[in-house]
Amino acid sequence: MKNIRLTLILLIVFSSNIINAQSSKCVMARNLNNNCIIRYYYYPNLQAYYDNQNKVFIYQDEKKWKKSEELPSYYGGYSIYKHVRVLIKDFDDDNPESQIAIHKKEYPYCSNGRFTYTFASN
Repeated sequence: MKNIRLTLILLIVFSSNIINAQSSKCVMARNLNNNCIIRYYYYPNLQAYYDNQNKVFIYQDEKKWKKSEELPSYYGGYSIYKHVRVLIKDFDDDNPESQIAIHKKEYPYCSNGRFTYTFASN
């Protein structure tokens, strides 16, 4: 009898943990200065974005902006972890490509990998 009770209690505990784990959502960080969700990375050398909320890349393909879980093969095996990326802290709408002119100017492409702005992170 004790074994059955113990088994039932353990079953209830484990099943409640599984249910809670499935229903919990990832909480995104916020910029306290402007209350924007910190959602995007900008890659200056690609002129592309990564949406951390939807887990997709946003990039230009034949002058049209596309979203995909992976970068296309013509990016030539670009390592997103090795190269510079910039955390966008002042924009959280669904279309970061609307800010590309601002981001190009603020974080210009650099062929030698040395960036002069302070917000870049490796």
